[in-house]
Amino acid sequence: MDLRASPSKIERQGDQMRGTIRIVQSKPELTFAESLEARARELVSFSKDENGETSPSSHTARDLALTLDHIERQELLQRQLHSNLTMSRFYVYNELIQQKRETQYRPYRPNSIDNLKARLADIDRELRMTAVRHEESLQRLHDRLLYHLQRHIQLRNGNGDRKNSN
Repeated sequence: MDLRASPSKIERQGDQMRGTIRIVQSKPELTFAESLEARARELVSFSKDENGETSPSSHTARDLALTLDHIERQELLQRQLHSNLTMSRFYVYNELIQQKRETQYRPYRPNSIDNLKARLADIDRELRMTAVRHEESLQRLHDRLLYHLQRHIQLRNGNGDRKNSN
């Protein structure tokens, strides 16, 4: 739409565009951690071609691969734990709703409803704690990945890739 046009021209252009829906999706940008992991995977896949090398950069490439494996396992564990906690939260919430419905027909039982509410609060607290622990462990793993990545690049660029003569 031309913003320098007269108001009547803008209204006509607006009328023409009302019938169409345009969906604009931006390309998702990688976070620093994602770009770091992608760079490390690239270096690891490149260094897999150099099997049998005992150079310092091949050792750091193996450390990179090990750290990437730890990150993947940590992500998988977090997804499984989050799924399990969410399912248990779902079951407790459904049980709580069922208890509230039953109180319409039977005498009120505050202990069972209060216990269910307490269990929900405990599950929510556990979800938050696991999310925080996951972020802390990922931060440590990404720090280690960055260290090995920088070391690998320094060894490659600084002639640190000499063969061991031991």
